[in-house]
Amino acid sequence: MKLLIGKTSQISNYFPNDYLKISSKNVSSQILEKKYEEVHLCFGENIKGKEKSIYNEINYYYTLDLIKEFLKISDKIIVYSTCELWSNCWGGIDLSTPMNFHEEPYILSKWKLDDKIKSFGNQKIISIYPFNFNSKFRNENFLFGKIFKSIINKEKIEIGDTYFYRDLLHTSYVAKVCQNLKNDKIIGSGRMFFVNDFIRDLYKESGLIYEDFVEENLDKFNQIPKNEYYLKNSSNYNYQDLINDTLKEIYKI
Repeated sequence: MKLLIGKTSQISNYFPNDYLKISSKNVSSQILEKKYEEVHLCFGENIKGKEKSIYNEINYYYTLDLIKEFLKISDKIIVYSTCELWSNCWGGIDLSTPMNFHEEPYILSKWKLDDKIKSFGNQKIISIYPFNFNSKFRNENFLFGKIFKSIINKEKIEIGDTYFYRDLLHTSYVAKVCQNLKNDKIIGSGRMFFVNDFIRDLYKESGLIYEDFVEENLDKFNQIPKNEYYLKNSSNYNYQDLINDTLKEIYKI
C-alpha cells in the first residue's frame, strides 16, 4: 500500500487513485497498524507571515514524530522539503551546493527538519526539494492561486512585483517525478522563466487582456528576494510544457 499524508495539498491531486490519501490531522491508530510500500509527507505550513512557533510545530516537531512512526512500518518515506534552502544562492544548484538561504521562519523550520533527517543516516528517508510549482489547486494566498482564479473566473486581481526570473514547474510534473524516486532529489526544469511573461502568456492564450484583469501594485505586497537560482542540470521540462500543462488544466483540454 502507498500512503500520501496531506490530502488537501495541491500535489495530492496529481497522484494516482491507488494511493491512500489522508489529512495530516487524521493519522489514526488504524493507519499506524498497517504496512506501507512508501509514504509521502506532503503537508506543511508554508503561508508566510505566521508566528515562528507554528512553522516549528508543524514542519519540524509534528513531521519528525510521523517520520519516526512510519520508519517502523514503511519501506520508504518521501519528505517534501523546498528549494528555498538555496534561496540566497545565485546560478545553478545541485545537491552538492551548500545550502544558503534567507532566514525566514518557514525556511528555518524546513532546514531544521532536513538537518535532523540527515543525522539519522537512514536510507529509507528520501528528501525532495522542488522548485516553484503551481496548479489551479494552489492556495489563493499565493501569487499563482490568484492568477489561476482570475483566469478561470475572469476576475480582476491585484498583485505585486512579478518582474523577476524563476525556475517554474507545473505540479503534475513534480508529482510524476516523486513517484519514481530512489534518492534525494532537487526537482526543477533547469531553466529560468520570466514570471511576468509567463503570467501575461497565460492571459493571452486564454483570450484575455492582462491589463484588463491585473492591477500591479509593486509597493503593497511583501515580496520574496529576487535571487536567480535554478537546477544546475536541465531536465526535459521546458517553457512550452509549462504553458501546455497549465492551460490544459485550466480548460480541461
